[in-house]
Amino acid sequence: MKTLFLKGGLGNQLFQLAFCFNNLERISCINTYYLDKYISLRNLETQEIIKAIGLNVIHKEQPRIFLLSNLASKIFNEDIHLFAFNSYFQKSFKKSEDFREIAKNILLGNTFKKKDKFILHIRGTDFINVFKDYEEMALGYYKKVIHHFRIKEIDVATDDQVFANRILRKIGVNYSIGNYDFRDIASYNYIISMNSTFSWWAGYLGDSNIVNPTSNMNFRKWPKLKKELKL
Repeated sequence: MKTLFLKGGLGNQLFQLAFCFNNLERISCINTYYLDKYISLRNLETQEIIKAIGLNVIHKEQPRIFLLSNLASKIFNEDIHLFAFNSYFQKSFKKSEDFREIAKNILLGNTFKKKDKFILHIRGTDFINVFKDYEEMALGYYKKVIHHFRIKEIDVATDDQVFANRILRKIGVNYSIGNYDFRDIASYNYIISMNSTFSWWAGYLGDSNIVNPTSNMNFRKWPKLKKELKL
């Protein structure tokens, strides 16, 4: 049995915990040390899920094992465990209704109600720096979706208000940017995403209709949802 290094934001963590749930006999504990930069932002939202699936947690710096396991997962495959489990486990994701119910109950709660409206999730920040011509790509995609559904007014969730305002002004739609969290996004019946794990999980747990671009942007490896439309 090996340690699994939990890393990334909420969407990435959920893929890793789904892997844990399906491979409990192979995992001894979860190391949350490399979540430090996310804990202050989200206060480790998945800690209750970790408890529910019965895994022990350690918070320990293990630089050598972390680097070697990360390298091994990239050279061979994501579920290799020569040193530890250290990947995002998106390609090997397997749906489990039991895990989905655990995550849904913890993250969405019992009083969760749906809204028959669209919400646009605009990802900025790191995407702008990582993907070449991202702004042009995002503008073309969001414009296509808004025109396809003939949307006149829309709620917007974003991690980059400056970028979102710049995009939306070029599209020319009436919009309202709000401080929407994961539960809020999941409450919408229609989620317009940009291949974000965060909004993918919101759609999956909230049983929402989700729209994503046809291009996987050379990084998406997780599966298509039943209620997912590609434009």
